[in-house]
Amino acid sequence: RRAAEQLAAEAGNEPSDGAAHREALVLHVVDVPVSRPMVPDRGTESGALIVVGAGSWTAGELTGIAEACADAGHEVLGTVLAGTVWTRPKRTPGRSRRAPAPPAAVGAGTKGGAV
Repeated sequence: RRAAEQLAAEAGNEPSDGAAHREALVLHVVDVPVSRPMVPDRGTESGALIVVGAGSWTAGELTGIAEACADAGHEVLGTVLAGTVWTRPKRTPGRSRRAPAPPAAVGAGTKGGAV
């Protein structure tokens, strides 16, 4: 759901470039249970962008969502597979990207060779 909400927020209500009469792009986020997929039908929407989280989706479950969209009069415009994005901690300026190799743990009288 969070990925779909972020996508809707990023889309904003900007006019679509290809529209002759400059229609606004409006995205609505709707939770659809896979066990009983039902998509609300609204007169102002004609398409659906399906956003699913990574997991073990079966072909039957995805087909059920697509059929629910068709029953509501929405063309499936695309599918987004959303996964978790991990951010890296910020590096301290001036520090190497890689940690230096640890010093070898050998004594003063140690000679090389196989053990």
